Amino acid sequence: MIDVDVKPDEWSHWIVVGLPASVMSLPRAATSLPGRAKAILSNFGDAAYAGPCPPKGTGVHHYQFTIWALPTAEISLPDDEKATTLTAVLSKTALDQASLIGLVSAPSN
Repeated sequence: MIDVDVKPDEWSHWIVVGLPASVMSLPRAATSLPGRAKAILSNFGDAAYAGPCPPKGTGVHHYQFTIWALPTAEISLPDDEKATTLTAVLSKTALDQASLIGLVSAPSN
């Protein structure tokens, strides 16, 4: 999950790699990922899910969820890869991708 409104580098809230294609959902408050999936460190500095939380007074933020279809089951990435670098790498190697964007309005005060 990437906040595309944070500049100059998009803000990663959660990046998971290696999620098996058979996984259709994750349980609420999941503490582990299925198979060999792993979370990459987010811009918050940890690998945990950090839901949408735009700073007060910053208006509407666009949160992008992207699923990437890769030619191999695993991808080797540093645990602290930045969201913008990861997107560039995946754009070059992915077979396809699909994205959804959710909007969250920041508190005004």
